[in-house]
Amino acid sequence: MTSLSGFFVGVPVALVLLSTITQEREDKSERDKLEQLSSTAWDQFVQRVTAFCAPDRIRVLHVAAKQLAPIWADISTQITHFARWEGGPREQTDRENEYRTLNSRFRHWADEIEGLLRQIDNVLPAGSDLQVEWVGVQRSWAVLDTYVKLQRFERGLGWINDPIDSRLQHKMIRENNPIGFFSESHDLMNATYRPAMQDIPAYLRRCADLDEFNDLWAEARNRSGPAYLFSSDRYAANASRAAEFLELLRLDVVQAEEVGGWPGAEPEPGG
Repeated sequence: MTSLSGFFVGVPVALVLLSTITQEREDKSERDKLEQLSSTAWDQFVQRVTAFCAPDRIRVLHVAAKQLAPIWADISTQITHFARWEGGPREQTDRENEYRTLNSRFRHWADEIEGLLRQIDNVLPAGSDLQVEWVGVQRSWAVLDTYVKLQRFERGLGWINDPIDSRLQHKMIRENNPIGFFSESHDLMNATYRPAMQDIPAYLRRCADLDEFNDLWAEARNRSGPAYLFSSDRYAANASRAAEFLELLRLDVVQAEEVGGWPGAEPEPGG
């Protein structure tokens, strides 16, 4: 009787233990699946950020801001300076010298700008292609920020540290790609119908083809021309802001893995 009683007591205990072990295995299996999902989603996001924020892209944006923009600033200043002559008779020799000095520079300037444009265009896609890439980055982040993050919170698992998470959130909410404003001032075909940097070499060669002082003077006074409508300062600012955005986004991703608490990442010693 005692043995029988012990049997009836022992069976429920064993079933409870078996159930607990089974549940723990199932929980571990679900956690492992979630960790794998987290890793896969994060890797896709990192790959897209790395491609979008490639070092060569950042480099050519700095080329645009620090080399190309100053060249155009100097050219446009010389053109508008030439336009300021308001007549009163001048010696014919002075007129010809002023014209020929400026006219002789146009083709060299066009070649110089084209060389820098090739550096940029070999690395940086057109604005429409960049927008497609940026949407891919945002969609990868949306998977992490909604589906993956919610499941991790439900299971009490960790997430990226708040400061880095907040910086990524702030960058990902923008609708237009961060290089968009630069693309509009750079691409030949832009949505604003204003001059772009890609237009400048052809404009300079047209100026070089003007064979008379008065023809070049009239063109230099044309207020709808690139010398007046295309701002080197705005072009440089757009390039610098785009480069800074890409640099900071790359840095946020690196910090999320190294010190930001991204799940599964090995913390830095002492971190």
